[in-house]
Amino acid sequence: MGDRYSKFALEREPIFPFGPDVVVPVSDRSAVSHVAEAAKVKANVNANLTEFAGNDSSFVLYGQPALLRFPAIGVPLVVATFTVPPGRTLQIDRIDWWISEPFLYGNQQFGWRPAINGAQLPFWSSQTPAARADYMMLPLAPSVGNEPRFSPVFLYAESVLTIEIVELLVGATDFNANVWVAAYLYGTLRKPVGGA
Repeated sequence: MGDRYSKFALEREPIFPFGPDVVVPVSDRSAVSHVAEAAKVKANVNANLTEFAGNDSSFVLYGQPALLRFPAIGVPLVVATFTVPPGRTLQIDRIDWWISEPFLYGNQQFGWRPAINGAQLPFWSSQTPAARADYMMLPLAPSVGNEPRFSPVFLYAESVLTIEIVELLVGATDFNANVWVAAYLYGTLRKPVGGA
């Protein structure tokens, strides 16, 4: 075979020699305690954002069934309304729907939206912008796996939250008829520091 291959030898020098030894740094105890103290201060600040958390913090609102008559294209019906009391901040993160006609959950005829002081929530966009870009389609019924949660929406004191439903398109139920609708709202009523 000639000199094509080099013979292996245990005593040969490594091709890529290791560098000099590196001393592992040891953290200064005062630096560690300073970081730990800063973490405690931050945790205390976050905890104090709510002065009191108790049985008046949980928020569940059931809008009584409202009668929806259609056809009524583009005319919203307020299904539930709530005014945030003074000294509180409302955090909403879930809205459930109940409709007396199950067919309407999925036929894309009706849309809904939460409105704060009559205004649309920024950056909430519809699945059918051709009909109404500010109204979302009704979710599927909870029995089919619906979980209508979203990132929390915050409302300050004296803000008025309304939940609206509207007929977006003339669908299969375009005859004169009545439907009962209701909405459940879930969230937390917070008391900011310094609130009454």
